[in-house]
Amino acid sequence: MAQKTKDKLEHFNIPNSIFHFHPSELKDSFILVPVFQEITNEQIQSLLNINEPIFNDDLFFRKKIGEIFQKSNYIFLGLGEKKKFHPEIIFNAFKPLGNYLTQAGPSKITILIPFYIEETILEWSNIYKENQNDPWFNTNHKEKSYFDYVYDYNLKEFIKTMIYSIELGGFSLGIYKNQKNHKKSRVDIGINTSLKTKELTQLIHIAKYIADLTNAYRYIASLPGNILNPETYEEYAKKIIKIYKLNIKIIKDKELEKQGFNGVLAVGKGAQKSPRVIIVEYKPEKSKNKKPLVLVGKGITFDTGGISLKPAAEMHEMKYDMCGSALVLHSVALASQLKLDYPVIGILGIAENIPDANASRPGDVYKAWNGVTVEIQNTDAEGRLVLGDILAYGAKTYNPEVILDFATLTGACIIALGHNAAGVMTMSDYLYQKIEKASKISLERVWRLPHWSIYDEQLKSDIADIRNIGGRPAGTVTAMRFLSKFVPEHIPWAHFDIAGTAWLSSGPDYIKGATGWGIKLMEILFHTLKEE
Repeated sequence: MAQKTKDKLEHFNIPNSIFHFHPSELKDSFILVPVFQEITNEQIQSLLNINEPIFNDDLFFRKKIGEIFQKSNYIFLGLGEKKKFHPEIIFNAFKPLGNYLTQAGPSKITILIPFYIEETILEWSNIYKENQNDPWFNTNHKEKSYFDYVYDYNLKEFIKTMIYSIELGGFSLGIYKNQKNHKKSRVDIGINTSLKTKELTQLIHIAKYIADLTNAYRYIASLPGNILNPETYEEYAKKIIKIYKLNIKIIKDKELEKQGFNGVLAVGKGAQKSPRVIIVEYKPEKSKNKKPLVLVGKGITFDTGGISLKPAAEMHEMKYDMCGSALVLHSVALASQLKLDYPVIGILGIAENIPDANASRPGDVYKAWNGVTVEIQNTDAEGRLVLGDILAYGAKTYNPEVILDFATLTGACIIALGHNAAGVMTMSDYLYQKIEKASKISLERVWRLPHWSIYDEQLKSDIADIRNIGGRPAGTVTAMRFLSKFVPEHIPWAHFDIAGTAWLSSGPDYIKGATGWGIKLMEILFHTLKEE
């Protein structure tokens, strides 16, 4: 058995970046210039101090967002129309650039951040600061274009997003293809901007931390069910904690039963590889008297639905049902990289939901970690069983200042919000304000859904304290109400349903699959949670 595990672990290669960013212009490098469609030949010639027109006989740069045009040692990257600028354009433009640089592009470039970029960012920031985006406050609204999800934005966030996007675009999720498209072993990228070298160097480090951990998260989430299971997930987590100098605890086998993790056991008992709870801890030396932030993640390494079997179509994508746990694991690693001054605890509930003679049946009842009895009416509503146990454990064991949980929990959330936003439910308005601020800065969108106890009526059981489904109406909300039975009311808590944002089903290798959603948001949220 051990040998088989070792063979599988040979596939576990935490991705290393080929991009090396430098806080200055690189000698003898290609020059990359991001260009809006409104920018003229004359402006580009003045910017680059050259006489020859770049765009042939055309006065303007006509390329679309993410399109690349190369002439001599200059590379031009399309940003679309300036008047339609949104910070999300940076992600959509620089991600294709990252893919280009790993294949046909040069191995040495300098990215020039022109004056018109800084000017556009300032204009965008003023939209928020001056309430220009709200017709109620803006009397000249007939003359204005409107943008959604507006918040304060600056050059620093632009550069972080640019680096992050290049890194994600340069990493292909076609990890088992015999002939990978990537040909480079190293790409050096200089950044030429108005920021001071020390400030830019710090930004590069932070952006690299975020991107590297996002790609590691995308990598493990992309592993198929025959490679990633509860046993090998544990080995991956041990690699992560060694790299990032974290503490780890594993609860499994008889200890799970002894400690009362019956929800975790109910989900995983049909699988060959037994379930487990993985706890990773970041505890800085000077934080002994500070309450921790507890992050909780659903880690179903493959979800067939159990006895309540899912339809065959797209079931292969259920390898992504562990994305909540991957987000939590790599977020704790990020906390270590950022050297936060307070503890961050990650609790991962890891199981495989497989039909078997030993699997849970619809109608079974179990007692959860906190003593609540649960009737399982649908074994495909399994994530909440795992989360219930580990939420209760986290609240009791760590007495946290805040709990955040992340889960690819309900298809209903995809119906409600599609693939562009995660659903957030919390009873704390103050906590949601902090989450929304972090979301708008990071551009990883969230939307608040109801959290009200009025929905509890749908979860009443004839035989137990609660049942695990509430029917089709408000499926995302009733899932949160189920989880609320495991979190004491005095602890601020937010539930994130990331079912729609965790992966994409189409696109090229460097886009489709696991998105790594949430690491960018957590980098900002780590700081906003501590703001007064």
